[in-house]
Amino acid sequence: MPASPITTQYTRFALLVFLPVIIFGFGCGDAGNINPNLPDAGMVGPTGNTEPPGAPETPEAVVINEIFPEASQIELHNPTSASVNISGFWLCHSTPALIYTQMPDNTIIDPDGFLIVNWGINGTNSADEIFTFPAVPIPMNVPHGEIGFYVPFGFDENNFADSDLIRDYVQWGEADHFRQGVAVGADIWPERAFVPSPPAGQSFSFNGSGDSPESWVITPPTIGIENNIP
Repeated sequence: MPASPITTQYTRFALLVFLPVIIFGFGCGDAGNINPNLPDAGMVGPTGNTEPPGAPETPEAVVINEIFPEASQIELHNPTSASVNISGFWLCHSTPALIYTQMPDNTIIDPDGFLIVNWGINGTNSADEIFTFPAVPIPMNVPHGEIGFYVPFGFDENNFADSDLIRDYVQWGEADHFRQGVAVGADIWPERAFVPSPPAGQSFSFNGSGDSPESWVITPPTIGIENNIP
């Protein structure tokens, strides 16, 4: 995927502003898709965080449940009957720049609960809503994109290309984003598959089963509550 001027601008530096941590880079995802002409990015991030305190044995239970690109919102869902601690887990998004965000300490999703992640929006974190980028606005309201959900690790950009560390993934609008190959290697996404971009005022929601574009449905936004699947 060719680098845009915005991508080049934002991959030149790293920024640590507010919990959760946001980091820029160009190595997130499938290294085979990285533009070798892009400059190395300086990295800032936590080190040595390999497992959040109180993490369950099956953190992969948490899923990306809804994306509302127009409002730059991601919804994570815990479909189990026990609380799940996702402190230290990572989200990785590309377009127009490669950005990583780490869940802050004490990020707990209640049984059958939801966590709203506001991407590129300033605000105050609460038990069921976090704001991931208060200072530099890089929203998700673009024609295409992707989100990958990763287990905790001490920051190393190469880890975002490790299929053993990714737990969920979705891409929309077009194929061949940076993390596509990582998700394919983890057997959680088909090669070159993508969900159609939703029209204005709509989101796309997980139907609760599978790991493919057919698992997603264009719906009215239901961020923070149960999806309204027709």
